[in-house]
Amino acid sequence: MFTSNQRRITMGLAALLCIGLIVSCGSDESGQKQPDKTDAVTETTEVVTVDPLRAQYADIAPVPEDTNGYEFRVTVDQGSVLVNGQVQWDSDEENGDTINDAIYQRNLAVEEQYNCTISLLTAEEDDLVAKKAIMAGDDFTDIMIIDSMSQTTDLCAIGLFSNLSDMPELHLDAPWWDQPIRELAIYGKQFVTTGAITIKDDLSQMCVMFNKELAAKNDYNDFYQHVLDGTWTWELMKNRTKDIYSDLNGDGEMGPYDLYGMITFDDGPYFMAVGANMHTVIYDNATESYLSNWESEDVMTKLMDYVDFAISTPGVIIRGSNRVNNTFGDDGKLVDRTFRENRALFWVGNFGATVNMRDMESDFGLLPIPKWNEEQKQYCCTVTGGSAPVTIPTTVSDPHITALITDAMAYESMFTLTPAFYDVFLDEKILRDEDSLATVDLMFASKKYDFDWQLDITEIDRSISDMVAAHSNNLVKKIASSSKRAQKLIDKYIEKYED
Repeated sequence: MFTSNQRRITMGLAALLCIGLIVSCGSDESGQKQPDKTDAVTETTEVVTVDPLRAQYADIAPVPEDTNGYEFRVTVDQGSVLVNGQVQWDSDEENGDTINDAIYQRNLAVEEQYNCTISLLTAEEDDLVAKKAIMAGDDFTDIMIIDSMSQTTDLCAIGLFSNLSDMPELHLDAPWWDQPIRELAIYGKQFVTTGAITIKDDLSQMCVMFNKELAAKNDYNDFYQHVLDGTWTWELMKNRTKDIYSDLNGDGEMGPYDLYGMITFDDGPYFMAVGANMHTVIYDNATESYLSNWESEDVMTKLMDYVDFAISTPGVIIRGSNRVNNTFGDDGKLVDRTFRENRALFWVGNFGATVNMRDMESDFGLLPIPKWNEEQKQYCCTVTGGSAPVTIPTTVSDPHITALITDAMAYESMFTLTPAFYDVFLDEKILRDEDSLATVDLMFASKKYDFDWQLDITEIDRSISDMVAAHSNNLVKKIASSSKRAQKLIDKYIEKYED
C-alpha cells in the first residue's frame, strides 16, 4: 500500500529528474568551453527513467517468465466482481474509470511480461463450487476468491487449498501482500492471503468516522493530533460520546431527532475490543497448542467495558438493535440522518461505508479504532467479513506458474490499483482533507485479522452480538457457560491441521 508520503516522494523525484534534464541541456555555468558540433563526433546517450517506487523493490520483485500463452483463470464470487460499484478483477478495455483502467493496466502488464492471458470466471455459491470441483479433482481455476474468510475455513481444514507458505514464487513477506493476515497461519501453514491485489480488504477494515462540523462546534479539534501522538484512546472516545449527547426535544427519551455521541452496530463492541488488542484465542509456546482465552481478565475487562457502554449510554445508537428499530424504524434511514445532519459525532463502521457519505454536505474525518490506553503500542483496525481472500486450489496443474502470476498480479497492483484506489477516494471527496489521508495511511498499516472471528472457531462472538442487539448484559454468565465448549471447538478445529 502506497502512503501519501510515498506519493509525494514520487512526485518530488520526478520533478528533480525533470530539473536535472533541463540543466543538462542548458549552458555550462562553470565557464569551461563547450565543444561545438565540429569539435568531435557527438555521442548519443539513451536516458532511461527508472520508477523510484519500483526501484526500491528491485531486489525482491517478481521475475518475468514466458509461460507460453498460459490461461490464468480467476474465479470470483459474484458479489466480489463489483465492490462499491467498482470492478475488481478484470477489465476488457480502458473507459476512463480510474479503478477500471488500473485493473486493465495491471492485467495487461502481467499478460505481456508472462506471455499469458487472464480470464475471469464467476460463481454464485463460491464455497460450494470450490468444494465440489476440487474434491472431484477438477483443475477449474488458478486462484479462487472466496467472498468471506469464514467460508474458507472448512475448505482449508479438509485440504482443498494449497499451503501458500510452500510456494516460493509467492513473496508473502513482501509489501504487496498483507502481513497481518499471516497471523491466521496454523502451525506455519497459510492457506489464504490478500493485499494490494484487491481493494476489498481495505473497504472491509473497521474505522471511526467523525462529524467535523459537530466536532468544531464543541471545540473537539484535536482528534487527528491525538491519533498521531498515540493518545487516541477508548477513554477519550467514551468521554466525548457522553459529553455531547443532548435530549433536544426534552421528552426524556432517546429519539430520532436528538443529539448523539456514537453510532455503532451490534458487533461493534467486539470489534472495538479487538482494536484494544484483545485475543480470545492464544498460542501457547510451551505446550505448542491453541488455547481459549475467553475467561482471561484482559478479555473480560475489555469486553465488559465496551458492551456496558454500548447498551447503557444514552448517547450511543446501536444500529439494527431492537430498541433502535422500535425508535428509529428498521430501515436505518433516520439513523443515517443523525450523522448527515450533524446530530451524531462518531460512526463506527467499515471503511467502505464512507462511500455512502460522498454526498454528505458537512465534512467528516476518519480515525482508526482507538487504543485501549496509551500503553497500547499500536492501533488495531479489524478487517471484517467480505475481505475476499485469495486461495489456490490443490488441483492446479502447474503450481509454479499459478503462484508466479498470482504474485505478479499483487506486485503490479501496488503501482496501478493501489494509487487508483487512493485517487478515487480523494477525487470523490470521501477523504476530504490531508489529515484524513494521513490517518488512513496509519489505519491501513494497523490491520488486524482476528484469529477467532475470521476463522469462525468458537462462535461466542455471535452470542455477544445477539446480547448487544437485545440491550442486555449477561456477559460473565455467557462466557462462563461457553468457555469449555470454546476450547473443545478450538481443539477440534486445530486437529484438522495437525496432520
